[in-house]
Amino acid sequence: MEIPIRERARVPATPERLYEHITSVEGFRSFPGWGPIPGIREVTVEGGTLLDVGARTRVVNSDGSTHREVVRIVEPPYRYGIRIHDLDSAFRFIVSHVDELWELERDGDHTRVLRTFTFALRSRAWLPVALPLGHGAFRAAMRRHHRVVDAWARG
Repeated sequence: MEIPIRERARVPATPERLYEHITSVEGFRSFPGWGPIPGIREVTVEGGTLLDVGARTRVVNSDGSTHREVVRIVEPPYRYGIRIHDLDSAFRFIVSHVDELWELERDGDHTRVLRTFTFALRSRAWLPVALPLGHGAFRAAMRRHHRVVDAWARG
């Protein structure tokens, strides 16, 4: 079973500039987390670059947990997707993986963002836990990250 969590934002940067940021180690590390959702502390690219489909990363989170990511969609400057997997936190019992997709659309000198995290639950039995985590804490973490990205764009 999958649970998609979507958030929209409008960022004061062109799609090209924003795409360059979100596909950089700095952009990955800018995710601050919120509540039980940890931020990203360290990203190590293992083979290729963040602009290569199939490139893999090892991520260390602010709570010390780790996970892996693999780049799945690279369509500059409008779509970028990764799969988050091999979580070693307690979330590994709830989800097998999470797919993240950034969709960017030019809006004058700004960019409209549609960002989706799709959580692949290990079992429907986790639904009562996953829904509040996804729609509450994770959505709050996404909104917090969008504010960080907005501040970066305003520089």
